[in-house]
Amino acid sequence: MFDLSKQEIEKGNGDPYDGRVVDTEKTTDEKYGTTQRGLKSRHIQLIALGGCIGTGLFVGTGATLSTTGPAPLFMSFVVISSIVWVVMQCLGELSAYVPTQGSSVPIYVKRYVEPSLAFAAGWNYCYWSNPVPVAIWLTIVLGTIIMLNVIVVSWYGESEFWFASIKIIGIMGLIILGVVLFFGGGPNHDRLGFRYWQRPGAVSSGSATVFQWFVNLTTISGYIAWIILLITYLRFRRALEFNGMLDQRPYKSPLQPYATYYALSILVVLTLTNGFQVFFPGKFTASTFLAAYITLPIVIVLYLGHKIWFRTPLYLRVHSIDVYSGKEEADRLEELDMPPIPKNMLEKIWFWIA
Repeated sequence: MFDLSKQEIEKGNGDPYDGRVVDTEKTTDEKYGTTQRGLKSRHIQLIALGGCIGTGLFVGTGATLSTTGPAPLFMSFVVISSIVWVVMQCLGELSAYVPTQGSSVPIYVKRYVEPSLAFAAGWNYCYWSNPVPVAIWLTIVLGTIIMLNVIVVSWYGESEFWFASIKIIGIMGLIILGVVLFFGGGPNHDRLGFRYWQRPGAVSSGSATVFQWFVNLTTISGYIAWIILLITYLRFRRALEFNGMLDQRPYKSPLQPYATYYALSILVVLTLTNGFQVFFPGKFTASTFLAAYITLPIVIVLYLGHKIWFRTPLYLRVHSIDVYSGKEEADRLEELDMPPIPKNMLEKIWFWIA
């Protein structure tokens, strides 16, 4: 058994299953790169909050509310929120353990699971997140987004902070408006109350149908991405246990690994039953079926095609998973990081926010 604390198993192209032994200290920067902190706490918090608020909060919840009513809608929010919490906890552990340049889920998958799954995961992200501009204004928006993602990360974080702040202020305003209308504060002073609790009313069928197709496409891709991430976390955790390094995680998420097993099992069920409504009598259409399940065969073909072409292993054996490269450097930078010291109460409040 190799002592991986001093050496690592690495293939010539960067895959750790070939069997050649090289010095970790000489390849850390070349293999995984270095990072520099550019995002503040307020940037990360607002990016997370802003990313949760979008079109789905209005159109998606409206269509579901009209179909199922408020109770199932609330229960679905609770279940999915718990899954998202687990996924973010796992991603937090992976990211905090060894912050590397250009970190992404495919990089973690390649390092802790195997290359073919990483290849499929990378294309899965590209498949569902790559927008196609259809008008001049959309091109402008797309150009702005690309620019914000290629400039200095601190500028990106600052722009996301203010954009997300506007979005959150807007949704809070709509919530306040809903409360006012609920109690009859509208122009006609009609107190709505729970009038539409049992019968939510009609939803624009055209926009709801198109949006549902989009939701089906992106939902399955998102579920697959989460499933791959959770599998990666389990392999990462298993490798740490094997090397006796479980206590060296900078961030330790609670309820693990049981929370991951819970989220993984539910996500598998949701992925397979996402398009269940198309199997109801009179509900089946080719477009709806394809929108609900087309992502599954695409990811499988990508995975199997890469595995057959490059002849990658089914998975990396636990003793060959690299849990050392970059760890010493990350720990050193963490020790050198000094939080700012507030000079007055105003700075103390701002540093707590920022």
